[in-house]
Amino acid sequence: MTKIKIRLSKSHDQEFDVTLIISNEPEDLRGFLPLQPPDLQSSFNEWLSGYRNLEGVRLELKNVIVSSDVKSKAREVRGLLNEWLNNGRCQWQPIRDKLIEVGSRWQPAKKEEMYIILDFPEEKFIQLGRIPWQEWDLFKNYYSDSEIALRLYGKPGQTILPIQKYWKVRILLVVGRSDNIQTNNDIKIVKKLEKKGAEVTVLLQPTKKKLSEALWQEPGYHIFIFSGHSSCDHQTPINWLELNQQDRISIEDFEIAFGKAIAKGLQLAIFNSCDGLGLAQQLAKLNLPRSIVMRELVPDQVAVEFLEHFFEEFTKNKSLFTSVHIARERLEHFNDRFPNATWLPTLCIRESALHTRFTWNELVNLIIKLPPRILKLLAGLLIVVFAGLLIEGVVIVSLSLIPESCPTKESSFLEFRQQIWKRLFPKKCLAYLSGLPTQRE
Repeated sequence: MTKIKIRLSKSHDQEFDVTLIISNEPEDLRGFLPLQPPDLQSSFNEWLSGYRNLEGVRLELKNVIVSSDVKSKAREVRGLLNEWLNNGRCQWQPIRDKLIEVGSRWQPAKKEEMYIILDFPEEKFIQLGRIPWQEWDLFKNYYSDSEIALRLYGKPGQTILPIQKYWKVRILLVVGRSDNIQTNNDIKIVKKLEKKGAEVTVLLQPTKKKLSEALWQEPGYHIFIFSGHSSCDHQTPINWLELNQQDRISIEDFEIAFGKAIAKGLQLAIFNSCDGLGLAQQLAKLNLPRSIVMRELVPDQVAVEFLEHFFEEFTKNKSLFTSVHIARERLEHFNDRFPNATWLPTLCIRESALHTRFTWNELVNLIIKLPPRILKLLAGLLIVVFAGLLIEGVVIVSLSLIPESCPTKESSFLEFRQQIWKRLFPKKCLAYLSGLPTQRE
């Protein structure tokens, strides 16, 4: 596995200070990249405005008509993105050349994985995270089989907690407000995981209290999934999860409950709803290692298919990066009705989580431990079985020790006991038994 991290930090008003870090290279490479040009930002905002005019949140795809203007703006965004990243400035060109060199040596056919992590300033995370970086020609030409993840930052001093051991992979699926969308399909997909070693808890449009109780529940969960409507205030970083017709929550509202779930071993959150970059950023501050979110509004069928394809790959023991990559690319057939569906799913990850291999089989192997009540039950059964075998053995041995003729007189009882003694210890030995004379044979 090779990890490539491209870190952008703002050095002054006109440029990003860029550091290229490659895991198997002895030295990092530094350079500068101009800030995203105003034309790119303007074109992206226009595309986003037209995109968001599609009615609803986690859209129902039926009868959606996408204007040609939205498609043309997407092409414009792609073109301006490549103009920006393909600039020939001497302080940026060495980084491009190094990426091409490493990509040329990469051999995905030999199942060598390449992780690409984009590391942005926290204040620019959402703005830069919305850009479809996978559309850069360099990534398409040299890293077409690699997924691009966004780095998340936790609080200073936080360390990723180990996976909690349990009998099965515990999954909590929360189905929120579901007007005009088919969340029943999400439930069917997740429930199928029970055949793969999962224990699934489903909350249907729960109240705040029900959700809080589930997040506090022992022994905790390994994967949290939210399906349904969500929304965000584009003037603030607040994202809302619509639980039902009356209740909605933000991560800030449930900071303690989510924090407890993470402390109990929550490893991955999947928000199969809309506009989730802010959710990922907020949960990382509570020490969540990994999130999969949608960059923008997502059509209902797109959300369902992504979830299905992701778990189909993930349960085949493929890495989180590869599973997201394949599931995302399999959304391409929606492009005629819903342009750029492949831009939506986004993997967000803490850097410290990269040191732990996270696959379905690894998760199962790590957590395969019987709960205490089952251990006690099995221990009791083993004692009963062992006692039964022991009694049976004693009876058999006892019967085999009895001589063919038993003493009929009290005077010959000592001789009878000596015969049993000889059968127990046929070899020469020195023994002492209370009530019998000491003897050497």
